[in-house]
Amino acid sequence: MRIAAVASALNVLDPQSLLANLGTRVPPAVFTVWPVVGGLLWCVGVTVAGYVLGQRIPNIDTYLLPIVAVIVVLSLIPVALEVLRTRRRSNGPEPAA
Repeated sequence: MRIAAVASALNVLDPQSLLANLGTRVPPAVFTVWPVVGGLLWCVGVTVAGYVLGQRIPNIDTYLLPIVAVIVVLSLIPVALEVLRTRRRSNGPEPAA
């Protein structure tokens, strides 16, 4: 649960979303509402799902925690790919002068 709360807080401070807002006339307070709402929905959704499923299915934590881990790992794939692309570009051959 702590990881989801920290991730939602970092989502609000995401520089890419702030840079994306530069070309619009949306006030920053309005622009940050949706990341906050998404983070809260994620935190509350995982908590409620854990509670409800925990009441109905014995030992659900053996299934639910790996599912959440897979979701987190899948969400990190685009970041890893971009890091690899950036490293590949910076380590590429120098253009001939």
